[in-house]
Amino acid sequence: QRLRDAAWSAVQLTARDLPSMPWNAPLGPRRRLAFARLPMDGVRRIRAARGGTVNDVVLCALAGGLHRYLRHGGLPTRGVELTALVPVSLRSPHEARALGNRISGMLVPLAVDPGHEAPRLAATRAITDRLKTSSAWTGIDALLGALEALPPALVAAVGQGVSLGSLANVIATNVPGPREPRWLCGRRVEALQPIVPIVDGIGLGLAVFSYDGWLHVGLNADAGLVPDLEKLEQGIGEAFTELVQGA
Repeated sequence: QRLRDAAWSAVQLTARDLPSMPWNAPLGPRRRLAFARLPMDGVRRIRAARGGTVNDVVLCALAGGLHRYLRHGGLPTRGVELTALVPVSLRSPHEARALGNRISGMLVPLAVDPGHEAPRLAATRAITDRLKTSSAWTGIDALLGALEALPPALVAAVGQGVSLGSLANVIATNVPGPREPRWLCGRRVEALQPIVPIVDGIGLGLAVFSYDGWLHVGLNADAGLVPDLEKLEQGIGEAFTELVQGA
C-alpha cells in the first residue's frame, strides 16, 4: 500500500504542466548572491489593511518580484503560475533537540500572473488557504519514505524520472527568527542573511529570515542562469513597496 501511494504521488507530482524558466537548467560552477530587507512595520500595515499572514505577504512579495523580473527579461507573465518548493520540517515537538533533519517539501503555486500587488495578495491568500486544508506535502514525503525501502538500482531508475527540477521552478523558504537584537563580541548583530541551496534544474533560491524588526531576503542563483539577480532583488522591493502604499 505504501509503495502504491508513493507511486501515485509521483504520478501526480510529475503530471503537472510546469513552465520552464531560464534558471530551470543544469547548474554551472558560479553563484550570485543578492540581499534585501523589508520592514516588519510594513508587513503589519499590509496585514491590518488586507488580512492574511506574514507568510502570505512574503510569498506575494516574492511572486511580485518574479513578475517584474520576467517582464524585465521580456518573458510572458499572463497566465503564468510558477511553483515553489518550500522545505517543511516534520519534527515533532519532542524531537526539537534531536540531531539530524526531518524535512519534506510543499509545492506552493506563486501568483506571478496579476499585474498589481493587491490582486496578487488576494490570489496568494486563496492559494495558502487551499493548501492549509490539503496534504500538499505528503506526496513528496510518501515518495521519499517509500524509496528508502527500494533497492539502490531501482531508486536510481525512479530518480531519472522524478527530479526536483521537474517538480518546481524555485526553492523558497521563510523562517521566523528572533524579534530582539542579538550581540556578538560586544557588537550588535545588524543582519542575519539567509541563503537556501540550489540544485540541478532549480537554479534560483529565495530565502527570508525575520530578525529584529526586518525581513531579511537572501537570493542565491546560478550566475550563468541568472546573471542579473539584482533585478529580482529590486523587483521584490518594488512589490513590497506597492503593497505598503496600498495598505
